[in-house]
Amino acid sequence: MAKAPEPQPTKDDHAQSALFREVDDDLRHEQIMGLWKRYGALAIGAAVAVVIVVAGYQGWQTWKDKTRAEQAAQMEAAIALNAEKKVTEAQEAFETLKRDGKGAFATLAGFRLAALKMDQGDRAGAMALYDTLAGDSNADQALREAATLLGVMADVDHGEPAALKAKLEPFLTDNNPWRFTASELAAVLALNSGDNATAATLLKRIVDDQAAPTGARTRASRLLEGLTPAETARAQ
Repeated sequence: MAKAPEPQPTKDDHAQSALFREVDDDLRHEQIMGLWKRYGALAIGAAVAVVIVVAGYQGWQTWKDKTRAEQAAQMEAAIALNAEKKVTEAQEAFETLKRDGKGAFATLAGFRLAALKMDQGDRAGAMALYDTLAGDSNADQALREAATLLGVMADVDHGEPAALKAKLEPFLTDNNPWRFTASELAAVLALNSGDNATAATLLKRIVDDQAAPTGARTRASRLLEGLTPAETARAQ
């Protein structure tokens, strides 16, 4: 008995397959971005926060005892209000210290205020503060750089990718201490733009660099696992 011929795919079959691939790609992208939002943003934010604290402490040490004690007390009180969920009072306290404070205390109050605005959903207000902090020539360089990176992080899902990437470029050089943080953010921008090959290149460089922090390498490796073999194979 002759074997029945195999049914040939129809146009509808091809269209359905294409639709399934598109849905699968969308789901894979959501999984990748969900992973970064869950672990990457928190870890990067923590790393930046450490530098802010260290730089702030160094600035704090340069002030005379009386000025230092007064502003330290104001900062402590504002932080306590925030911890007690007294958001309005905390915001007013940080705004006062940012306006009237000196040196690093005024700058750190600006960071706290920006974080409060982000928590309240005022991304535009936070972005304006980060831009101001990043452009403050009187502030410590480490704090200005931290403000730039936090500004990019805050805008990574909303801003113009090309403009945000331009802000990251100075940090992507081989010897820059921020290069791993900047590379993660640049990879997320690439993923958001659908440029998975560039994202794979950036992530692979983090994974292959023994100087990269363990957390950064782990996150980059997990993000790479979400990309296709073809995309990772094209990574330089």
